Amino acid sequence: MNDDELNQKIRDLDDRDDELAPAELAGIGKVVAYYGWYWRTVDFSSPITFAYCARQPGEGDTPNWVGFCENNKWNYETFTTTMEETKRVRELCVALALDPTPAAARRLFDYMQGVRPKDVTGLQRWDDPT
Repeated sequence: MNDDELNQKIRDLDDRDDELAPAELAGIGKVVAYYGWYWRTVDFSSPITFAYCARQPGEGDTPNWVGFCENNKWNYETFTTTMEETKRVRELCVALALDPTPAAARRLFDYMQGVRPKDVTGLQRWDDPT
């Protein structure tokens, strides 16, 4: 499966969020964790940029997970995966695209959460004075 096909299949999964999404993504119209209103094309042949935003008190609708971030208009804290991690993310995305099950969605989500470096706290924001 090439990247164009994979991106389209991931885009199409959003219509099935109620049946497939991990609990952390329930009710937001996503099966794969990403920042933005819609899935933007990802180049899986290069290291992937993920974002992480830690929910702060009073930020009820702010995501609290690692996700794809091809358009970081919110200036969430980002990090880049290694090529080994990128390949594994792609494998998990392909597995989900070919056999869309809650278990496959959970495996991808959990792996993505596990690649966040410890120094990425998710506390950096566009209005952070530091």
